[in-house]
Amino acid sequence: VVNTITLFHNPVVILINDVYIVDSFIWNGTSPTQFTGTFDLGGKVLSLAGAFTRTGSTGILKGGGTSTIDCIGPGAQTLPDVTNGGLYDLIIENSSGVTLNGNIIINNVLYLYAGTLTNSVANNITMAAGTLIDRNDGSSIAVTPVGTIYDVTYENGAPVNVGPELQNNSVIRDLTINGSDDVTL
Repeated sequence: VVNTITLFHNPVVILINDVYIVDSFIWNGTSPTQFTGTFDLGGKVLSLAGAFTRTGSTGILKGGGTSTIDCIGPGAQTLPDVTNGGLYDLIIENSSGVTLNGNIIINNVLYLYAGTLTNSVANNITMAAGTLIDRNDGSSIAVTPVGTIYDVTYENGAPVNVGPELQNNSVIRDLTINGSDDVTL
């Protein structure tokens, strides 16, 4: 558990353990020195409980392997591009929502537990073949993932009007509905 991580200059930071950031993850923009390095998830879990601020930074967020980001809020959060093959899992547990400002590939599961996952106009989320979207009551997705073959699971609670997570010409390999309410396809 770390309260705040602030990055300056051009280091390469590689996680060797899972990290839980309580307050702020800051990639410095211009003052005192811009962060232009690389933050490598190293196959670990980065849990963001606070803000991820990177205004003006040109730093790189490197995923790959079993790298996972868990957005747990409570304030709205924004994620940049994730390079090196993307993420193993992306977990959205932030009731204030998460916005993607970059391209992210999900290789295992996109967990939607709370809040809304939205997308900037020019960027997208890509689901690798055979990945899963696991969506619970109280969450929504306002982005259409790119992908041709993936699984979708709806768990618990409120009626779901399936829309953005199912793009035209996609193949849903397995559709699981585990709850007491209706799902409209």
